[in-house]
Amino acid sequence: MNCVALFAFDDNGGVNKIHQTIIQNTAKLHSFNWTVFYMSNNILPLSLLKLLARVWSFKPQLIFVGNGREALISLILRSLTGCKAKIVYVQHTPLNLSKTSFVFSRFLIRFLAHRTSFVTISDELMEHLVNDISIPARLINKIYNPVVNSTECKTFLGARSLDKSTTIKFIAVGRLSYQKNFEFQLKFMRSLIDLGYQVNLDIYGDGELKNSLNTSIEDLALEKVVKLKGFSDNVKSAMRTSDIFLLTSRWEGLPTVLIEAVQNTPRILAYRCPTGITEILKDQSGIQIADELSLAVFVRQFETMLPITGTMSRDVSRYNIDTNVSDYVRCFNDK
Repeated sequence: MNCVALFAFDDNGGVNKIHQTIIQNTAKLHSFNWTVFYMSNNILPLSLLKLLARVWSFKPQLIFVGNGREALISLILRSLTGCKAKIVYVQHTPLNLSKTSFVFSRFLIRFLAHRTSFVTISDELMEHLVNDISIPARLINKIYNPVVNSTECKTFLGARSLDKSTTIKFIAVGRLSYQKNFEFQLKFMRSLIDLGYQVNLDIYGDGELKNSLNTSIEDLALEKVVKLKGFSDNVKSAMRTSDIFLLTSRWEGLPTVLIEAVQNTPRILAYRCPTGITEILKDQSGIQIADELSLAVFVRQFETMLPITGTMSRDVSRYNIDTNVSDYVRCFNDK
C-alpha cells in the first residue's frame, strides 16, 4: 500500500516519535510503502504547491496525520488531486486553548471526525472528545501509543532510602516549552533546598524557552543544582540512575516519556493534568500524583515518597509496540 505521512516538523516532536514507530513497523512487517512529508509552522503557498505535486505523483492510498492542521490540509489535497486516499487522523492532545480558539478547534475537530478515520490514544482523551467536543463515540478508534517492546513490558526497580542526608536525584524530560511547565520545577527545587534537602535536577530536552529557563536558574541561584542537558538519545539510562521522575505539564495526551519513566525510574511525582497521567500511573507502585500545581502540595507529596524503599513492580503492557501497531494496521486497512 502506498502511504503518505504528514508531520508537523517544528512543533510535534513527541507525536512524530510515535508516528515514526508506527511507520517503521508497518513498513518492515506489513509491506506499507511510506513517503514522509515534513511541514513547518509557516506554511507557504509554494510549499503547498510542492506538496500538491508530490501527492499527485505518488498517488497514495492512505494519508496518516497527527495534527488537526495537517488533517485539514490532507482533505484539501485529496480534493484537489482527486485521489481516493483514506485519511487516518490521530488526536493526541485535549483542546486546552482560549475560548475563541476552543470554539474554532472544536468545530474543526468535529468536522474532521466525520470526514476521516479518527483515532485517539487513551480512555481519558476519548471521554474528552465525546463529552466536551461532542464527537460520537462510534466515530473514534482508541489505540494506545506503541512505546515498548514486548520484552520490556514488565520491570522491577529498586528504590534506595532517601532523606536530608542524601543528594536526591530528580530527572525531567520534555520540550522546553510553556506546556511542559519547567519553571514550576525550578521553584520546586528552590523550595526543597530552603527546607534543607540536598537535590539536583537534570532536564533533558530543548526548545524555545531555553534562554528563559537559564535566566530563571540564575535568578533562583540554582546553577549548581539544575542542569539543562539538551536532547539525548539515551535518556532511559539517565532515568535508571535517578531517584524521582518529575512531570509538571499543564496538559498532555498520553506522554511517552511518562511511560518510559514507569519502566526506568523507581519514584514518579506528577501533576494530574489532562490527559493520560492517571491512566498511565494507575496501579503502579512508587507513585505520587498531585491534584494541583502548588508548591505546598508538591512538597507534601515529595515527603510522602521518601520512606518508600525496596522493589517497585511495574507493568506497561498496554503500550506494547506489536499489539498497538497491529491495531493501526487494522485501522489502515478498514474500508
